Amino acid sequence: YCDCDDGYYLSGLTCYDTNECASGNGGCSQICKNQPGGYYCDCNEGYYLSSDNHNCIDYDECSNGDANCNHYCHNTGGSYYCYCKVGYELDIDDETCVDTNECASNNGGCDQNCFNQIASYYCTCNEGYTLDGDKHTCNDNNECALNTHLCDQDCFNNIGSYTCGCDIGYRLQE
Repeated sequence: YCDCDDGYYLSGLTCYDTNECASGNGGCSQICKNQPGGYYCDCNEGYYLSSDNHNCIDYDECSNGDANCNHYCHNTGGSYYCYCKVGYELDIDDETCVDTNECASNNGGCDQNCFNQIASYYCTCNEGYTLDGDKHTCNDNNECALNTHLCDQDCFNNIGSYTCGCDIGYRLQE
């Protein structure tokens, strides 16, 4: 009588390869590759084969130092992603963190002047205005009420400034 080697089955008088991957993926957790007389397991990118040669384990690119993240690295199943500290954003390479120019979008929320700094920004106001407690809004200084004007007689507050006036019978010097 005829017999076949392991990994083959007999049909009539001929031995044919058994496709171990056709039944339960050959016991492989991810990829089963049939070959003449046997099979082997393989893993998707970002995973490696465990010592049992069947199960795949996530390869932690962050802990193993394979990720080139500039600030922070977060491992995910089969991959990873980089993220940045506050005030920074990922560059086009998805690894390098560059300063976020907060002033480039809506003037940083500043009423008047926005100044970008590394990982931050600040607002300022034009002369005649004071920065509000919210650090974004500029409020008109009432120079007349604050007595910071240079008028001899009458003071009239304007938005961002003031003008001087004279009592009846006087005129403003140039």
